[in-house]
Amino acid sequence: MAATINLCFLFAIAMIGLALVSLVVWPILGALHIKQKGRGLAIAGLAYVGVIAGAFLWATRPAARFQEHFGFAPTADIQNLTGSYFVLGDTGETELSFSASRETVDRIVAHTFGRVLPDAEKSNPQIHHFRRDFSEAFSSESYELWFDDLTGEVRFEWVGID
Repeated sequence: MAATINLCFLFAIAMIGLALVSLVVWPILGALHIKQKGRGLAIAGLAYVGVIAGAFLWATRPAARFQEHFGFAPTADIQNLTGSYFVLGDTGETELSFSASRETVDRIVAHTFGRVLPDAEKSNPQIHHFRRDFSEAFSSESYELWFDDLTGEVRFEWVGID
């Protein structure tokens, strides 16, 4: 349901953008004395949609979301990086999961939460949980991270609400 609403919202925004592109392209086609303005508008519209879709897909890649939230690009020790991203109006959410070394998770925790991982006890591996509430792009945001000492699995979630 949320994905459908997001697509409808993005479609409406794309149509507004397409109307603006048409307002610019139509006089240019007239000044160039092009008789088939419909074809020119169709090409400009497809180019517009292609650029917008490409930019959206590029910006929502898990590696891009990783870098935005943690302040550095995924390092070589990060494996199986997957994620999802959703923003609609006054709500947003990013989920990431991956495997990483303890050193990389330490770096993430220091940058994102201002803390350090507790010393690992080899006989008692545990799942560490960190949470930070703040307000930057939304009126209420939270970061949550879970790290399993034993497997190196990490799960991260950002939620923003206005």
